[in-house]
Amino acid sequence: MGRLRARGRGWLSVGIILSILLSSGLLPYTVTPASEPLRALESSLASTPWPMFRHDLQHTGRSPYIGSPVPILKWVNVAGYYNALPPFSSSPTLGPDGTIYVGVTTPAQLVAVRPDGGTKWAFDISAGVYADVRSSAAVAADGTIYIGAQIDRASGMLYAINPDGTYKWGFWVPAWVRSSPSISADGSVYFGAGDGKLYALNPSGTLRWEFAAGGAISSSPAVGSDGTIYFGDARGVLYALSPDGSQRWSYPIGASITGSPAIGSDGTIYIGANDNYLYAIKSDGTLRWRFVTVSSIYSSPALASDGTIYIPSSTFLYALICSLPRRHAALEGKYRIRGALQPANGGGRWHHLSRQRGQRPLRPQS
Repeated sequence: MGRLRARGRGWLSVGIILSILLSSGLLPYTVTPASEPLRALESSLASTPWPMFRHDLQHTGRSPYIGSPVPILKWVNVAGYYNALPPFSSSPTLGPDGTIYVGVTTPAQLVAVRPDGGTKWAFDISAGVYADVRSSAAVAADGTIYIGAQIDRASGMLYAINPDGTYKWGFWVPAWVRSSPSISADGSVYFGAGDGKLYALNPSGTLRWEFAAGGAISSSPAVGSDGTIYFGDARGVLYALSPDGSQRWSYPIGASITGSPAIGSDGTIYIGANDNYLYAIKSDGTLRWRFVTVSSIYSSPALASDGTIYIPSSTFLYALICSLPRRHAALEGKYRIRGALQPANGGGRWHHLSRQRGQRPLRPQS
């Protein structure tokens, strides 16, 4: 099990991404919420600007707050013992009091950072050589922090951690857990694992149900307004499950899915795959359209309030607009990314783009 590391600022960091999160305007909070209707569905999530991976249960990746147009560095907090490489593959999330939670790989920990950049506490996941944290935390309305991890060579754990950094409970699975958990309106916690199963847990940590997919699941489940759960697997199948764990439908893409689906306001599910395509799937499981990029898509799409779809491939960030009646997508612009998605030698970059920064639109393929 994990243990709580003593408080203090004797850390050397949790990386520049946390400082950018602050300098971009999320803390202190600025205004203009655009996605307030999502709150009713997410009553079990903490009421914060960013309580989970991709912001909300639909995984829109859309913040209701306006960030700074320039990345002014406020602070750097270094988590981990090694400075040569970024020690995290996890994305930060925010608690109700402004605490920033991020998973750290070296060593495997969940670290809580105060808004001023100081380390609040660090929960040790495992000291094993195979321990790894690639999951992002989700913060529940009661303050519980959920995060997945690989704890040894052949098994993983979904952890529930109290707001003070103490252990609440853990659910063991016989494979790694890289999927970021989602918390449904009734408090159920959904996550996938390397054994090809999607798990649903009760808030107490007991198993509610499990669903066996065809391949390993690193995709994080998205939840629709009707409670339908969407996720992809390594064999290239997009699944839709009912809240009771029964399958509603599946769509065979045929290429590995590592990213997570995003759900549009009309119920369309957007998902990228390693065959270079972004897919738009109707809520009944049929194809609406697909858009080809120049390289594999490992990441997840983001949905703007104006309907623009942003999707990063391994080389470009694309901006797409849907033509009515949304039977195809047109390329609005693209921006070359060097090092941001797959940093070499730790050389990641922060990209802050305006709508005008994309390259000249190319002819769309659908």
